[in-house]
Amino acid sequence: NQTLDSRLQIQANFTRVRHYPHGHPAFDGNLWGIAGVYEYRPKNPIYGGIKFAWKEGNTHGSSGKRFLRYGDAQERLGYTFSWNHNKVESTLFSGFGFRYMGQKFTPNNGSSLSFYYKEFYVPVGMLVDVHDTCGFDWGVYLIWMPQIYPTVRIVPLNGANWTLKKTLGNWSVAVPFTYTFRTNRRFQLIFEP
Repeated sequence: NQTLDSRLQIQANFTRVRHYPHGHPAFDGNLWGIAGVYEYRPKNPIYGGIKFAWKEGNTHGSSGKRFLRYGDAQERLGYTFSWNHNKVESTLFSGFGFRYMGQKFTPNNGSSLSFYYKEFYVPVGMLVDVHDTCGFDWGVYLIWMPQIYPTVRIVPLNGANWTLKKTLGNWSVAVPFTYTFRTNRRFQLIFEP
């Protein structure tokens, strides 16, 4: 029985956006991008991982359009526990992350306005996977990402940079379904809503 201690995932990413600016009409559009994860996750020792995501696209509304860009990178360090003959594994981790969100609003009339949000955060998470003997696995991934130093820069205000006082309670929840090919266990097909 071959175990997969290291895993590299590269994903195409699609996000449907419906943005509601306070007091203004909504914007609709799609973001397209790429994401990736490398994890070293053997049973019952130290866990390490890095993760990145990048996506961008246009949204349109009755008052104009918005170009959105999103980037996220994080490193993780933790411990993986396994039980029930390695059929269940749970990983607890923490780490450090950086997130970038850019937005350029181009109104139907007037000048454009750009916002550049940057933040550091500390991810704290739990990854639980249940392995089936038929090659099908499922999991529950919960990650809390409290912000440390969120800032925003607004253009055309020529270099003004603000530290945001109101921070967001960022959470990520995923339920991945994984199929591991029997002929070559190095390859997996993963669906993660």
